[in-house]
Amino acid sequence: MIRHTIHTLLLITLLAITSCNSKDKFVIDCEIRGLDTGRVDMIYFNGHLNTVTAHAADSRVTMTGHTEVPALVDVWDSDGQLLFSLIAVDGDKLKVSMDLDNPLAATIEGNEASELLNRFRNDNAETIASGESDRINAAVEQFIIANPSSAASAAALMTLYDLNADPVKADSLLNRLDATARNLTSIRDFSRTLAVASASTAYDVVRPITFNITTDTTVEFIPYRHKCSLLAVTASRNDARTAKLLKALRRDYTSKKLNMIETSAIADSARWRAAIAGDSATWSQAWLPGGLGNPTLSHLAIPTTPYYIAVDSAGTQLYRGISIEEADSIIRSHLD
Repeated sequence: MIRHTIHTLLLITLLAITSCNSKDKFVIDCEIRGLDTGRVDMIYFNGHLNTVTAHAADSRVTMTGHTEVPALVDVWDSDGQLLFSLIAVDGDKLKVSMDLDNPLAATIEGNEASELLNRFRNDNAETIASGESDRINAAVEQFIIANPSSAASAAALMTLYDLNADPVKADSLLNRLDATARNLTSIRDFSRTLAVASASTAYDVVRPITFNITTDTTVEFIPYRHKCSLLAVTASRNDARTAKLLKALRRDYTSKKLNMIETSAIADSARWRAAIAGDSATWSQAWLPGGLGNPTLSHLAIPTTPYYIAVDSAGTQLYRGISIEEADSIIRSHLD
């Protein structure tokens, strides 16, 4: 009898501890078909920026994190491709099912905000994939108007809206969100980013920039030396659409007429060098420590990746935004 009582008490204690622990973290169980044994990086902000690296087994991977306030969570593959975004808080258990080559068709279950955000991305997959700022911004605006009290709306604004296309409208949409929708750990930093995007300095003349590739190798972005220059800031080597258009631009215009530099926001130089190994790019490629926060880029107020800035020989910005198609069209109209 005593032994049975002790066993029961131990079981109750174990269950209590397990229950307590489950409330001190969030868990994301993923099946990412095509990942095999690849690596993923989970990034979220809970007052501090957190990066959790995990390796899959048979295309399955589980990640855990800790945040007492709902946080926007991004998961990337080892090439810097965004796989999915969701909203999580301690106590959540989420499930993700997707194909590595089609992130916009992912299935996400676990909480209402994440499911709503994912449905929006699924329903607007073609628009998002197009990279056309006007279409994407219009879709996000309609989503926010329809769901002003959901954190999914805040996440859509933070991750998909092209702030520089219309920073005033972005600020207006942010102010339409209810207090419940604003309850995200990263909303304050996003507000700062929006303020930067709204600043007139973001559209100033682009001055010469020197990118250090190694201790004795540099690449220069000097507008007055060329009729047109393009600065592409990326974080993935899997963007076939961008690579295709950059190759076409380099094929159609000489380096004297069009200067092109692609700088990477990948977290570290080793990953960047591995990513471009064997790359067939015929334009200059560089890497900056600190990514978008590097002082070399900070004055350009680049809010996200990929991002493209095209300038004329005076450094006047002809285009800035997330669409390589729009940048391509404007460059061609300026050079032809």
